[in-house]
Amino acid sequence: MSNSMFAYNQNEAVAAGVSNYVADSGAYQGRILSVEWTVAKTSTKGVEITFETAEGLKANYLSLWYEKADGTQLSGAKMLNAIMGCTKVTNLSSKGVNQPDSSTKYFCPELENKSIGLVLQKVLYTKNDGQDGYKFEIRIPFIPQTGKTLAEQLGNKDALTINNILKSLTDKDDRQQGGQQQSSSNQDQPINFGNDGFGDDWV
Repeated sequence: MSNSMFAYNQNEAVAAGVSNYVADSGAYQGRILSVEWTVAKTSTKGVEITFETAEGLKANYLSLWYEKADGTQLSGAKMLNAIMGCTKVTNLSSKGVNQPDSSTKYFCPELENKSIGLVLQKVLYTKNDGQDGYKFEIRIPFIPQTGKTLAEQLGNKDALTINNILKSLTDKDDRQQGGQQQSSSNQDQPINFGNDGFGDDWV
């Protein structure tokens, strides 16, 4: 008599070899899973955003550096403000969460699960071991229900900016050996916007 050692799971079988992470530059509708407050070795302040698309793909470690040690604001401050505007959040706080290793990480609860659209640019870089790697940077946030940037929404303008960005969006090559920029597979594909089911509609 044999003992069962492993049971078939069709969902797992179908998902084999399929990435659960964003892989290409483009515009994505989804929600913010978490925003962690972080401080660099230089004492520069920032946040690391974890984002999930409506299709369930994740983009981790989306870093925005907003303030130097001397208080000078960085470009990430404008981006963070734009995200707040698109999600109708007016104030951000810090909440400590204990980790299994007894350390504490600090998160921003106000942005968790907020509906958001992000244009993400893939950045190719060289790892410390000399191997190629890639990460994503936020080019601009937008309101997923309308496809408008915050400026377009507040100015009651047509949603044009995101599709215009996508027409010329390419992967950014920051590898030490250089190389030609690679075109994003999504650069010429306009996005059709609608209610993504993650939050209240704009009116």
